[in-house]
Amino acid sequence: MAEGTATCIDILLAIILPPLGVFLKYGCHVEFWICLVLTLFGYLPGIIYAVYAITKAHMVYALAMSRNHSQCKT
Repeated sequence: MAEGTATCIDILLAIILPPLGVFLKYGCHVEFWICLVLTLFGYLPGIIYAVYAITKAHMVYALAMSRNHSQCKT
């Protein structure tokens, strides 16, 4: 439940200020700089990329956890 709440807050931050949401998730890595440049080109591309980057990170985490869980059963 806490992970879902954190993702929801990250997405809300990404809508309000796209580079901030990505920065809080990834730090000052390439994802942040891509989002910053896209936001400078236009607010909407920044939002789209920020939401994509944040949900992608959540999906990768969920996939890793499910694989980890399935390995523990066997």
